[in-house]
Amino acid sequence: MSPTVIELGDVSRPAGPFHDDPLPSVDRRLARRLRIAAVAVLCAFTLGAAVPAGPGAVRQMWELRFDRAQAITLAGDVAFVHRRIDEEAVLTAYHLPTGVPRWSQTTGHDLGGVEFRPEAGVLLLNSGEATARRVYQDGSSGELLFYRETVALDPATGDRLWTRPGQALASGAGGVLLEEVDATGAVTAVGLVRARDGEPVWRRPVTGMPTATVSYRDGQPHRIVTATERGELTVLRYADGSLLGSRQVPWAATVPSSGRHTLIRTAGDRLVVARSGPQQSTVTAYDIDTLGDLWRTVSGPFLWIQDCGKVLCLIGHHSLSGLDPATGRTRWETPEMAVVTWTGGGRLLVSDSADPPRQYLLDAADGSRVGPGGIGQAYAAPDATDAALLLRPAASPAGHTAVSRLDLHTGETRLLGAMPTAHEFGCDASGTYLLCRSADRLIVTAAG
Repeated sequence: MSPTVIELGDVSRPAGPFHDDPLPSVDRRLARRLRIAAVAVLCAFTLGAAVPAGPGAVRQMWELRFDRAQAITLAGDVAFVHRRIDEEAVLTAYHLPTGVPRWSQTTGHDLGGVEFRPEAGVLLLNSGEATARRVYQDGSSGELLFYRETVALDPATGDRLWTRPGQALASGAGGVLLEEVDATGAVTAVGLVRARDGEPVWRRPVTGMPTATVSYRDGQPHRIVTATERGELTVLRYADGSLLGSRQVPWAATVPSSGRHTLIRTAGDRLVVARSGPQQSTVTAYDIDTLGDLWRTVSGPFLWIQDCGKVLCLIGHHSLSGLDPATGRTRWETPEMAVVTWTGGGRLLVSDSADPPRQYLLDAADGSRVGPGGIGQAYAAPDATDAALLLRPAASPAGHTAVSRLDLHTGETRLLGAMPTAHEFGCDASGTYLLCRSADRLIVTAAG
């Protein structure tokens, strides 16, 4: 059975609201809404007979026109696709197994990113795109892309719930945390709004804050830490914005030519400040409430640091280290592995820099390998618990990609089948579905 092709926004002059000519005595905004609604109906009619893939099959299910600059996010069996139709940005919710649109809403002109926040029960859309030039200490500069507003939508219907100034930093049952920015991209305030109606809970003006992070307790946001370019740290309570502590710590300003930079992360009730230079890095942990010193360790230069559950992952150019969050001691180090694809259940999925890469499942506690792993680019949803999908060039047939399933408990890999190679710009995964981007298409494939 050949895949269904959805040509949204590219229908050639049928009668009714698809007609490209202006409709007399009809408001053009209404005409666009009618056009979008009619396209959704056409898609539902076209895809109504789609057949779900059988167990173990690799089958292309449906596809649509899609520019790689446009946005997509996944939530269970729904794909939220943000793209341009008739010079307007349109957000559409597609049923993954069939491609049938559940709803479509115009969102203005910006093709901002979209995120599903299940803990808050909203879909968040970036709006008001802006850029500003940032100059570093070595004289180099870069362009900062940011958004002036956040729009919240109901994920079930697409109805707009609220629009507020700022970009979303975190969300939870208590609401959505926003950081407000000025025309230069500098943060001017942070504040919490209620998730369903956008009403302010609290707001706190700030100055000189280039970075912030949020700690979690029992799956909910707990503390907010802000940091200035001079290393001035401030800790706020997430629920009410009250000040819990502040202090100045050693800080390395970003200097791209030398590799100098500073990252802040949280790990449980610890704040981790990592300063990297051309020769070595210093990682320091502080108590998240009091900002008192807990430990300090020195290691080689790094590119990234992240919470990997039982350890802090320190990612270098050609190595990966696991630091004990309680002491800073290096528990393990693996050469030639420098990419962490997934973490969960005390396991890490990591890869080397080969093309295609070799994937290894590690025990986070001691860095030992679990099972043989597999070869290919790995794709797994952040909340995946059972498997990741691996893609690599197939020996045959020509022009195809082999799809394998890597078990996230055992590290064993099983070949599922092959699909046409059309994923030049990466894929996303949700359960057993792959959403892959080619130069002008979004292609949905069932795998497993």
